[in-house]
Amino acid sequence: MMLDRTRDKVLFVEVMVMMGTIIGQATYGACSLEGCSPQHDSWTNLSIPSGSSVNLQWSYTPSLTSNPASNVSSSGSSCSGNGVLTICTMNSTTGVVALDAKGKLLWSSDLLFGNPRFRDSAPVIDENGYSAIQDGVRMVYFTPTGAIGWRNSVSEDTGQGSLFSQSATNNGFIPTHLGFGSYAIYEAAVGLCWASYQLGYDDATGIWYEAVATVATSDERTYIPTHIHSTSISTNSSRPQGALFCVLSTHDAHERVKFQWSWPCQPVLNQAPTVVLDTDDTVIVMFFGTETDSSNVDRMFLYALRDSTKSKTMPTLLWRKPISPSRLGIMVERTTGNVGAWLYDSSTNNLLFLKLSTGDIIRTIDLNTLGISKSPISFGTLGVSSAGNTILIACFETISQNISTHREKKYSDAVVVAIDLSNSKVLWRFVDATTGQFVPMTDDKTPLLVYKNTRNIIQAIG
Repeated sequence: MMLDRTRDKVLFVEVMVMMGTIIGQATYGACSLEGCSPQHDSWTNLSIPSGSSVNLQWSYTPSLTSNPASNVSSSGSSCSGNGVLTICTMNSTTGVVALDAKGKLLWSSDLLFGNPRFRDSAPVIDENGYSAIQDGVRMVYFTPTGAIGWRNSVSEDTGQGSLFSQSATNNGFIPTHLGFGSYAIYEAAVGLCWASYQLGYDDATGIWYEAVATVATSDERTYIPTHIHSTSISTNSSRPQGALFCVLSTHDAHERVKFQWSWPCQPVLNQAPTVVLDTDDTVIVMFFGTETDSSNVDRMFLYALRDSTKSKTMPTLLWRKPISPSRLGIMVERTTGNVGAWLYDSSTNNLLFLKLSTGDIIRTIDLNTLGISKSPISFGTLGVSSAGNTILIACFETISQNISTHREKKYSDAVVVAIDLSNSKVLWRFVDATTGQFVPMTDDKTPLLVYKNTRNIIQAIG
């Protein structure tokens, strides 16, 4: 079902498309949205502090009071950056702040956040400093100076709002989930809702599909993890209780969203899919899902699908492995000649490096031998050291509660750690707590990591 909301902006956008001047087409580097990239792969192309120690370089505390109506930043990824500036969403009446590499406030806005149901809040920032941010009720597009380019509702016609961060495509669209199964794309140039697509709605059965995590994109393709909502399907049914959808976002006014396929599965809540390989004709996407065994026990698996971009066919299951998800997510190493996926195995406290084609474990790092007996509570960020080694940055803490209750914890023993994955050793530790992600920046050629901690303070270490 396609809901046309383009109204009087359609002609303007179509003229811009024909002229080839879509200003929303941009590149995304550094750590410019949730999961660092549109692929949601946690990989950054900027240098990571790789000495034997780091120190606090600066900190920024919002001057206004906490906003109890908003829990948006408590468990979300919170900050994104393009290497020159970092933009963070705040759990305060100052909803958004933009800082430079020296911690100077560039601009702020109180337009967001007022939706306590919103689960994530990573801005999307392009290389020029334009940013799109939403709070589940409205999306605001800011210029590099903090001026408002446009604002628009991200609530469905019924009033149901979005629950997850927006993403970005390479052809100038900002995709997001709305509510009651609607997937929407916003045109970055002028902010119009270019299309809204109902995922798998069936009038006869009342089935519809609800997004359960932020989407991942590869060029024009978007991968959307969903769960089924229907009163006609028992929760104990052997039928998969969801699907991974693949759709294309296009500038074709007659077919703005092109459905490609839906793969039956039950994706894990709050675990976004990850594009781990993208070639001219093939995309490999990984995601976590749940299967119910013969004893009616739910089991977690990691799936890898091969998607042919040259034909509209169902993807091929490459492999599935019994691995449970963690807060680190699926982290993709993209160094020359060494492309693969890093994951955390909670059952062994190991980091695992998986071969893309088979899922075979080709490297294991026992964190216990590195003096890390805690569990990850933050997003993982992968980058490179000055020596060219792959470095993992993450926050670890002893936890006894489910990840969803982290906002209630005091984080008394959390520590930020840099692990050289090439040499299996800890480079440095820094005592602090964050459940978000680490954004690399450079200040006078000095690599920094910027993040928002659990005390709602933005800090830079390096």
